[in-house]
Amino acid sequence: MPYPVILVVDDHDASRYAKIRLFQKAGFKVLESATGADALTIAVERVPDAIVLDVNLPDINGMEVSRRLRTTSGEPSAVPILQVSSTSVSAAEQVRGLEHGADIYLTEPVDGDVLVATVRALVRARRAERALAVALQRERTARLAAEEANATKNDFIATLSHELRTPLNALLGSVWQLKHVKSDDTAQQRALDRIERSASAQARLINDLLDLSRIAKGKLTLALHLVDLAALLAESVEAVRPAAQAKPVGLELATVPTWVIADPDRLQQVFVNLISNAIQFTPAGGRIRVALEAQGAEAVCRVEDSGAGIEPDFLPLVFEQFRQGEGGMSRKHGGLGLGLAVVKQLVDLHDGRVAASSGGVGHGATFEVRLPREVPHAAPERAAPALEGLRVCLLERNRGSDLATTLAAAGCRLIDAEVSQSVSALLSAGACDVVVMTDEVASEIGVGPGLVPGLLRVADGESPAAVVRRLSRAAWRAF
Repeated sequence: MPYPVILVVDDHDASRYAKIRLFQKAGFKVLESATGADALTIAVERVPDAIVLDVNLPDINGMEVSRRLRTTSGEPSAVPILQVSSTSVSAAEQVRGLEHGADIYLTEPVDGDVLVATVRALVRARRAERALAVALQRERTARLAAEEANATKNDFIATLSHELRTPLNALLGSVWQLKHVKSDDTAQQRALDRIERSASAQARLINDLLDLSRIAKGKLTLALHLVDLAALLAESVEAVRPAAQAKPVGLELATVPTWVIADPDRLQQVFVNLISNAIQFTPAGGRIRVALEAQGAEAVCRVEDSGAGIEPDFLPLVFEQFRQGEGGMSRKHGGLGLGLAVVKQLVDLHDGRVAASSGGVGHGATFEVRLPREVPHAAPERAAPALEGLRVCLLERNRGSDLATTLAAAGCRLIDAEVSQSVSALLSAGACDVVVMTDEVASEIGVGPGLVPGLLRVADGESPAAVVRRLSRAAWRAF
């Protein structure tokens, strides 16, 4: 805790000096003043922990100084004041001093130890008040956050019931029509199409909920491959083109050859979601542009639209779960506010970044996804796992971890090995092509930080996706 700072106000030089020395020896930092006006300035600018204030001053008496301080705004008004006097010692004067704002009134001569102890008590009380104010502010902030979360939850539940009930009503209506109404083939086909659309809409909502739950619990693993991102974007655009043509809105694609280590299905989920959102929020006659470019070590994909845009106040919240613009149930567009939250979580799992920007309502929006870029020696088939057939000895304490699952999904052949086995022995015996070892195990068995050919060390907290990318680079160069 910092040393307490006090202000000593006394127009008698000798008396002021004696008080300053007394408090300095007691461990206080001391500010000084010989006039009331100067004391007011210092108190407002420096806000000491306490003020030791003489009553009789040459310009403004101590009682008036106390009164003016108590009427100022902000923290200076709450600084504890100890008033001292050797002349204004009557009971009436003491009462007047206290009523003008002093917390304690002492008459001189006063014992030095008593004076120091009294100031310390005032400082303790003031710090307790500050701590209480901070605690109250935190409690108020927490309460407001809880109330906002509760309101968001209630709005989400209301929206969820609406979004599930709407396709369910259409589905049940179409089933009733097929069972009880004699219809021609065209009408029956329309009813079947409504059933399919309604079931698909419910499936999307439920899948979004399940994806968020899996991600939150750490149970969503990625099947990482070396992916042709340009081809994947082309597939994503074609998947939603019928919806764009039906509206209609223009849908343009511009790409360059770019490769990433990714789960192609999950990455396609990201881009289909972003492009579908753009179609949903762009009016008929609008345009959407999907562009892919390579920027240094990153692959950058942008989905730009000329649609409804995003309010500036809502922009920082756009990737939060259950957040929606235009006020929940009054929104013109459907959805639970989960899609963009799923997008962000999936991009994060790929060690990427996603950001949104907009010129405001009516000025469209741009969503930008950045992923670590790979430069393979030869372009393999999109479906080929990133590390097909690579023999890997994974040395870690937790068998069946996410890292093991991800390496297997990337095409590695995991070779059983004990933590106690020597890295050199494993590699020289030809048991595996590479040893992947966690820092925890490396420390236990004494493998230093230096590079060992064929050894890949995994840092604490490093994501499985990052490990696969590093391993892929090593495999293209050496294995």
